[in-house]
Amino acid sequence: MVHYVNGNLLDSDCPVICHQVNCMGKMNSGIAKAIREKWSKVYYEYKNKYDKEVHHHWHLGDVRLL
Repeated sequence: MVHYVNGNLLDSDCPVICHQVNCMGKMNSGIAKAIREKWSKVYYEYKNKYDKEVHHHWHLGDVRLL
């Protein structure tokens, strides 16, 4: 079942927010940028994982848990 809610995702009381980002080590636009600005730790963990792994092997659709 799909349940639609209007509002700001970043103001949600959900314990977890899943979001797809690109595979280029960036979070510079849209909701990704808003997440980066509100919770900078998320970006730094993502960027650290990107830099440590052989990032040339990251592909669209891969899953990384932070």
